[in-house]
Amino acid sequence: MNMVTSPEQVLLGYLQQHAELELSYDRAGTGSWVHRTVYSLLLGHGQWHVPAPLPGHVDPLPERACFVNAQRTELVCPSLTYAEGWAIAGAETVPAQHAWCVTDEGVVVDPTWVRFGGRRVYFGIVLADPLLRPGADGDGVPAHPSTLFPVLRDGLRLEAPAGSAAAGGRGRSVRRAF
Repeated sequence: MNMVTSPEQVLLGYLQQHAELELSYDRAGTGSWVHRTVYSLLLGHGQWHVPAPLPGHVDPLPERACFVNAQRTELVCPSLTYAEGWAIAGAETVPAQHAWCVTDEGVVVDPTWVRFGGRRVYFGIVLADPLLRPGADGDGVPAHPSTLFPVLRDGLRLEAPAGSAAAGGRGRSVRRAF
């Protein structure tokens, strides 16, 4: 029997499987950390964000540069907030690390994946702290030990949102401080 799985189920399953796999390894020194993996961080604080067409006042930017693109967009549009997590676009079935911006209502403004139209799924964390932005090489928080490890070790200074995966919801995202 061939079961059809929604992109949301694929994405959440991917994150849960990776969180379980990484937790099965004994990582010296991380036992006291708030989150031992980026996957548990995301599952604890992540939210579903609502895809939308790119607004006319936001320019499309080059693919494969999502972290820098989202940061640039946030700088040009101060009403938006930078977000990172995993997403699926188009007919793809494998989630990718990705960055985008969101409105205060959790609506996605993604200057990178314009060509995919509405066929997108986003699950991530709004990172209101300007210190948690891409490094000079363009990688986001999950790729840099200098930004990721302190967040994993000390946690985010916010409670798990009511709509987070940890709470079983599909809540909206709002601007949050760290």
